[in-house]
Amino acid sequence: MNRLVQELKKKGKYDEWVSLGSYYGQTGSIFTTRGYKYYDMDGDIINVSCISNKYRDVIPIVNTPVFKQYCVKDVTNVRQATYRIVPNSEELSTSGLATCCGLAILLGNKKFLAHLDTSMKNKIPPHVNEAYYDTLDIILTQYDREMVQILQDEIHNEIHNEIKATIYAGNLYSDLSVKKAKKICSMVGITDITIVNVDMFDRVTI
Repeated sequence: MNRLVQELKKKGKYDEWVSLGSYYGQTGSIFTTRGYKYYDMDGDIINVSCISNKYRDVIPIVNTPVFKQYCVKDVTNVRQATYRIVPNSEELSTSGLATCCGLAILLGNKKFLAHLDTSMKNKIPPHVNEAYYDTLDIILTQYDREMVQILQDEIHNEIHNEIKATIYAGNLYSDLSVKKAKKICSMVGITDITIVNVDMFDRVTI
């Protein structure tokens, strides 16, 4: 770590790095992907697996001081706790499905994609078993209910077509968001549901 700090100071980048939070981009064989892009002290764009302001002095983790994140606006992206409906000719995507899930529905000549997080009345205690999730009461926000109403209207217009849904379940305790997606499907009358398990770094595209 001292070597990296000295290198930052030598290149005149230390104060800037501190002002941005003193973050390290971390890579290594223990990580499966490098899903994030950041600028390093030389201004080059590097791929990293995760970001932390703690130096992890553990083999085989490699710590690299990073600055601002490199971002390219994705016009297809559906952000967390939002949804979009577009014509079939357009693409929709979402990512970062860890505890969240994606809900995709084809609506005739349109397509729907939501990135669902979880609203619930109960707090989740640590180390619960799977059966516990069934006792939790999923609640829908006002935004969720407006989404359901719009879905109902769209499905009503497709009354002669069979409507199918795909739930993309994140790989980190997404049981509750999946339960929410199933509840929404039930409210709009969709019974044909496919569940696909995805990694939090996967980009889901429809």
